[in-house]
Amino acid sequence: MECKNCKSSLRDVDGFCSNCGARIIDERISFRFLFKEFLDKVLSVDNKLLNTFLHLFTKPEVVIDGFIKGVRKKYYNPVSYLLVSITLSGIYLYFLKDVALETLGVSSGSGSGNPFESPEFTKQFIDIFSDYQALFSVANIPIYGFVSWLVFLNKKKYNFYEHLIIYLYAASQIAILSFIVVVPIYFIDKEVSAIASLVMSAATFIYFGYVLIRLFKLTFFQFIIKTIYFSLISGFLFVIFSIATTVAIIFYMGPDYFNQFQPQNRNDSIQKIEQVDSIQLFKKNDSIKTLVLD
Repeated sequence: MECKNCKSSLRDVDGFCSNCGARIIDERISFRFLFKEFLDKVLSVDNKLLNTFLHLFTKPEVVIDGFIKGVRKKYYNPVSYLLVSITLSGIYLYFLKDVALETLGVSSGSGSGNPFESPEFTKQFIDIFSDYQALFSVANIPIYGFVSWLVFLNKKKYNFYEHLIIYLYAASQIAILSFIVVVPIYFIDKEVSAIASLVMSAATFIYFGYVLIRLFKLTFFQFIIKTIYFSLISGFLFVIFSIATTVAIIFYMGPDYFNQFQPQNRNDSIQKIEQVDSIQLFKKNDSIKTLVLD
């Protein structure tokens, strides 16, 4: 038998060509073949992806610590797993755009100066967040990794870059789980899907804590102390990040854009009415004086 691509000789047991690396295909095209090719080439769905997802719940220390120590074939690598989660997050946010607008309580505007009371501004804000959700997701990971590295500096088990691997896996896991949980609920009840989305946001930190407990084998007391440290440092960085994000949005849209949401000074027509002394007015009327003299 020979390779159909490079004509090199092959053994019957070969699955790939040793010369060009091409996969040996000796079956005819059928529905089963096309379906398998679609899953493999387009969606890249295989047992590795399913095992990675399941084992990140049951034994996250095996997946994450194994990758850090060199086990690279058994599970999805963290970057590929992140790309899968970003794709699913894009679909997730696409469905929840309308729910987000309703949750923010968009009204026709009360002139209070709050731009989120403008449907136009709120829609643009959500569109920007949706368009750049991949950037926001990736930007959070170094922050989590840096805080985690500081909190567990005394453990000296992982360096900063290895902490990034922890949160690449953990953040991706929650994003994929959110898609699986929230999107089906959206088609049943939109209001319930908004609640489910908030629950999944809270579940993010619960899952992070679970992963850290398994990786560092923390006792309950150690976990509480580390959680306090983590909350203080991450809270400080969150304030800085929020300010930087707000400044970036203002710079992107321009200060003139926000001026339209400032409350307008309305002049009350009643305030314009001045008191008039009718007697003085009568005395100043020359025509009436002339009539009296005549």
